Amino acid sequence: MGKTTTIGKLAHRLRTEGNQTVLMAACDTFRAGAVEQLQQWADRAEVDMVGPTEKAKTPSAVLYSALDKAVAEKYNTVLVDTSGRLSNNEALTAELAKMKRVIQKRLSNEKDEEGKPIMNQSVPHETLLVLDAAQGRMALDSARVWNQDIGLTGLILTKLDGSARGGSVVAVSRDLKLPVKLIGVGEGIDDLRDVSRTCCVCRVKRSFCESMSSDYALLSLYSLNPIASSKDCWESVLQEVGPHLVGAKVPCWRLGWLLCAKSVTSEPRSSKRQRHRSLWKIANR
Repeated sequence: MGKTTTIGKLAHRLRTEGNQTVLMAACDTFRAGAVEQLQQWADRAEVDMVGPTEKAKTPSAVLYSALDKAVAEKYNTVLVDTSGRLSNNEALTAELAKMKRVIQKRLSNEKDEEGKPIMNQSVPHETLLVLDAAQGRMALDSARVWNQDIGLTGLILTKLDGSARGGSVVAVSRDLKLPVKLIGVGEGIDDLRDVSRTCCVCRVKRSFCESMSSDYALLSLYSLNPIASSKDCWESVLQEVGPHLVGAKVPCWRLGWLLCAKSVTSEPRSSKRQRHRSLWKIANR
């Protein structure tokens, strides 16, 4: 999946770009070598990490220890690495929900009449689902379950440095109305990028020139970027991409069909036709 690698890269960005003090919690106690891998990334990112001990062996116990350290030493950000899991594994899903409750209880700001902490519903501030670009339909089914049980705030798409296009994240983003916040494009510590229209356009251009799968890349651009849903922004994207159609010898009808397809947009048929004609004019200048 790339969760541990992503956390290491994110910690590096928070420290260098955001000037934050970061603490990582190694709560993946199920996968062999996960704690050691996260420690290596903590060293590379030059941040601190809390892992399992004799007294804290379970994910929730490790998390509680990390929160205690973060509060006592006034860290700015805590990044929690959880184990990979299938949505039909009820035990691991229940553990994930328990970890969320631990955060809400430990970071509580109020108490009830009996002196018990009231759950702080404003935390965790982010709950990000990391998806492998090579994942298929199962990603959507799993995301639905986790979104219902713990509530997701965004997606991170990893391993885009290979041949995979990340089609599953398109379905997840559109179905659950979740933004794709970051993408992993390599193994380097700086290979975690923000998702932007410019980034997507460059990827679409490259896809046009490399293969006949350009329609898939453009579908990703349209679906992943909420800004591109506006007419003006989408036309500016076509202005950048259109000239590359001729040189790449990509049939315009394929791209036109994509823009008119019901699976991509719910625009009236007349608007789709107009957009198709606009694309044709741009591509054949």
